[in-house]
Amino acid sequence: MDAIIRRRLKLPSFRRWREKHLALRAAQVQPGHWGLEVHDPVVGLSDLIEDQDPVLVIGATDGACAMFLAAHGAQVHVCDPDIAAVYGLEGRAVNEQLGALIECTVVQLERFEPFSWFVACVVETGALADIPAQERSRLIERLKRVTPEGGRHAVMPASQGRGRADARLSSDALRSLYGDWEVVAPPAAPGVAGKKPKNAGFTAIRPASQIATEMRVSE
Repeated sequence: MDAIIRRRLKLPSFRRWREKHLALRAAQVQPGHWGLEVHDPVVGLSDLIEDQDPVLVIGATDGACAMFLAAHGAQVHVCDPDIAAVYGLEGRAVNEQLGALIECTVVQLERFEPFSWFVACVVETGALADIPAQERSRLIERLKRVTPEGGRHAVMPASQGRGRADARLSSDALRSLYGDWEVVAPPAAPGVAGKKPKNAGFTAIRPASQIATEMRVSE
């Protein structure tokens, strides 16, 4: 009876479904599947997160960052004031079979108060372009407070393509907000060795506190 129902509904066999599912998952963990570059700051987070780790993404854009991290097992929370962008991300997440790992909130970022700890945070620079500089600074400080020692912020570049068409705010403008963190810039493009890439985003790592460092030394 099950075989008859499967044929009439044109359902794939478990073996075929599993093969297709595994192939999709293998593709989803690759940056290029989402239009990301291997040197994009968000890609480096895949070495940090483990299954079920909470990750915060500020800015929906095309959802590439959120879905890349979800494909690596993270529980991703996305915040964006644009309801259309959020709906688009949710729809694409369902199509990619990642909907269960992504939660979205429509909120004005100036008022957003992080509600728990996140092992990492992705900041889509374009999402902050319309926020006054003082409010941007306060938002980043709130995000830093809910990031544990060793946690990272991946500040993405605002550029054409991949849904980031708003380049009014350079990622370089946010570096000064991480003066107390370790900031790591992406490598230069081939052929331009020695030149620092501009507006290419960066990764900021929260250092261990002085007290924790002293305790480790004494041990």
